[in-house]
Amino acid sequence: MKDSAPDPRRARLRRAFACGALLLGGLIAALLAEVGLRVAQVDVPARRHFSPGIYRADEVVAWALLPGYQGVHREYEFDARTSTNAAGFRDRPWDAARRSARWRVLCLGDSCTFGRGVHDGEDYPSQLQPLLAERLGEVAVFNAGVPGYDSVQEDLVHAALQPELKPQVVVVGWLPNDEIERSVNSRELLQVIDGQLVYDAERYQEWKRKIEGGGVYGSALYRYLKRAAKRLEGRDHDWQVDLTDLSYSQAALTRIHERCRAAGARMLLVLFPRLEELGEASVAHHQTLATWARERGIEVVDLPGAWRGKQAEWAERFLPRDNVHFTAEGYRLVAEAIAQAEVWSSLDGD
Repeated sequence: MKDSAPDPRRARLRRAFACGALLLGGLIAALLAEVGLRVAQVDVPARRHFSPGIYRADEVVAWALLPGYQGVHREYEFDARTSTNAAGFRDRPWDAARRSARWRVLCLGDSCTFGRGVHDGEDYPSQLQPLLAERLGEVAVFNAGVPGYDSVQEDLVHAALQPELKPQVVVVGWLPNDEIERSVNSRELLQVIDGQLVYDAERYQEWKRKIEGGGVYGSALYRYLKRAAKRLEGRDHDWQVDLTDLSYSQAALTRIHERCRAAGARMLLVLFPRLEELGEASVAHHQTLATWARERGIEVVDLPGAWRGKQAEWAERFLPRDNVHFTAEGYRLVAEAIAQAEVWSSLDGD
């Protein structure tokens, strides 16, 4: 007697049952992973951001920081405590005692001077203060760095603060994006919404849903897997740097230098590296700017030159997935390099 032919319906049912079992197993595994991440309090932000928003619109410099701000900068693995003083800068209060200190140092720059991604007190100006105090005695280091600023905005801040604080030394930080992302080109596009810098209101609404956990973005598992995938992509801030003309930065830095000279102050230019510039990436733009500055009597702290060839050593001193911003340890070494500049020797004799 011959075997009966296979029943197509039973085969379909078995395949459907197997698929259903796999799907159910996957859903149960995802649910357990979601619960596990929440119980372990593993919370990955959809995107790095200030919470709440830290910015306000400003007619002169396009944007500035809210005074008296208390919040955090949400990083991929932690929240960095962030606050501003009554003057709207990330610093201790600019009270009468600090304003009347024998030596006053004003630090201008962008997010690397501000110290985005590290806790209050871990930015380089805060870590520079005790180093200079050991050498100079009574000294106040003022942090006037604002994320996103370029040399033109720093010039405007200096014009306002030089007569107010009367610093004897002005430290100016510079990165390639001072030329690439020029503020004069973005003023008409920029909006400040909910304390965030916004260049596209429609895209901002989608971004807001992400950070507020709307829809799929509310899943801890989704955010965790998204971060894991992005880790494979490498670090952020992949600037394509080909700066054959540094006139935009040079014009603003010239104005700062001339204002310093008129006030009897000294200017110190600090060149900040991207991580790849400590390896094989070209640093010609840094070399060009350093030569230009020294020809005009501006002292330069050339961090890309000093740390060239040390990319592997410095990789852990940059924030995760970030080739621009340092950890607290990285900023400590920045402060130490600045504290070794010749400009402080000239103050010793005053």
